Amino acid sequence: MSIHIHSPDRFLYLGIQRGGTVQGKSYFGGNCFLAVYDLEMNAYSSLVYLAEVANGRSDDATPACITFDQARNRIYVGMFQSMRGICVIDAGSNQITGNIRFSQSEHNKHFQWVDPLSVKTVGNYIISVNRNNDELAIVDGDNFSLVSTLYLGSAPNGPRDVVVFNNEAIVSYPERNGLIFVNVDEYN
Repeated sequence: MSIHIHSPDRFLYLGIQRGGTVQGKSYFGGNCFLAVYDLEMNAYSSLVYLAEVANGRSDDATPACITFDQARNRIYVGMFQSMRGICVIDAGSNQITGNIRFSQSEHNKHFQWVDPLSVKTVGNYIISVNRNNDELAIVDGDNFSLVSTLYLGSAPNGPRDVVVFNNEAIVSYPERNGLIFVNVDEYN
């Protein structure tokens, strides 16, 4: 469902929707995971189980996007259909170290989760396009506290993607006919 390459360290990250296990056990439900592939060794070096398990059932999450944070040596995985929000992984150990959970906003009338479809970093911030909340969220990269959210307007399927240029987040919102430009420095 998603792919990211971190070429200085030669790793390819693959977000896979189904088939993960925890200590060899598969649960009823989705069982999504992150596969880390070593391009020099031509072999998988690690598998990171991403789904949350409750009452013996895996959620039906999908790893929608993957971003590498060079400054903090972290991997951020935006989780579709998951209360986990953004899964935070230490790139050295390939272990989950935290989650960035978002609350359902007043603009999200259908789902408990927010669907972070695109996650990027800029300076000290983690930027997330949260589709179901129709928002751009700005999160502190050190303590994962929410700095600000910007409502982007409502349209079917919500905003889709974000790129960062200098300190500006450029959000793709096809069903609102284009792009939305946000100066991140104005929200700190």
